[in-house]
Amino acid sequence: MFLIAAFVHTGLWIDGYRHREARIAESVLAGALYAGLGLSWLRPLWTRKVGLAVQGFALAGTLIGLLTIAVGAGPQTIPDILYHLGMVGLLSSGLLYTIRTPARARKQNSHGHRMPHSVLVDFELRTAIWYIT
Repeated sequence: MFLIAAFVHTGLWIDGYRHREARIAESVLAGALYAGLGLSWLRPLWTRKVGLAVQGFALAGTLIGLLTIAVGAGPQTIPDILYHLGMVGLLSSGLLYTIRTPARARKQNSHGHRMPHSVLVDFELRTAIWYIT
């Protein structure tokens, strides 16, 4: 999602939507989410912490984007406003899902030991991060 928005703000895809600062910010947020996705695959036990960090960072960046729109510094188009509001909702729901995950993720392995995360929950968290990216 952030990469698509960044591409739109190049002005190459849709004429009149060129905005350098928005393109940079959206690229940084996309990069952070992709880095978090990659890190969650490299360090599966970190999936929840990484998900909280990168989604929180992206939410903060999106809220700053809304603030720039409100004060007149950011793009003022209806699609930009709707995009930011949608991303706030999507990122907020992703954060809530990630926060609630530990209660559902604590499962026992075949030896009766508690596992920090199940494979399915790790996959769900990664999917949430990927979808937002």
